[in-house]
Amino acid sequence: MCLGVGALGLFAVAKAAGQSLVVPRRDWKMLAVVAALNITGWHLLSALGISLIPASRASILAYTMPLWAALMAAPFLGERLTVFRVAGLALGMTGMAVLIGAELATVRAAPWGALSMIAAAVLWGAGTVAYKPHRWSTGTAALTGWQMAVGGVPVFIGFLLFGHAPESAALNWQAWAGLIYSATIPMVFCHWAWFRLVVLLLPGPFERRKSNAATRS
Repeated sequence: MCLGVGALGLFAVAKAAGQSLVVPRRDWKMLAVVAALNITGWHLLSALGISLIPASRASILAYTMPLWAALMAAPFLGERLTVFRVAGLALGMTGMAVLIGAELATVRAAPWGALSMIAAAVLWGAGTVAYKPHRWSTGTAALTGWQMAVGGVPVFIGFLLFGHAPESAALNWQAWAGLIYSATIPMVFCHWAWFRLVVLLLPGPFERRKSNAATRS
């Protein structure tokens, strides 16, 4: 439900901004790749992980994806691991270790839950690195919406095969409020903001070559 609402919301934002929703044929292959990593892999693995370990620890492990993206950007995007970046990565990893240290026994008791959350974070980082160097012809809002639409198909099929309908007794106002929040703020705004920042803040090889050529001219 969140992926469906998120996709429709991002399409609405794109149309309101005057962006086209059409994705050129040359972009579909890469779109399928990043959708599989950022949406399908992330949501399935994080859903598995959060069912095995406490949500507080699961969220800490899941949102280490900027650390993995930074590590993968060095070999694949040519990003330089400067002293400050290495220090930042070290601080991030240390902070994660401190935060999960209090419940390390819980994590050890359910290692598959921790590994699932870390795998989800690694896939998100890989999707970010794959997204960056491609020369997209569609706006960020529309592209993010298509990621949810395409990557959400396996998630929806998995729900039909293995999921179950929610219990009516659990559908109180708190549950609906949580669903509405999850489908709007994280799915629409936060996803759009992430991929917009990827374009603006992480220069890939193409952008550097273009900048160097402009400097020489």
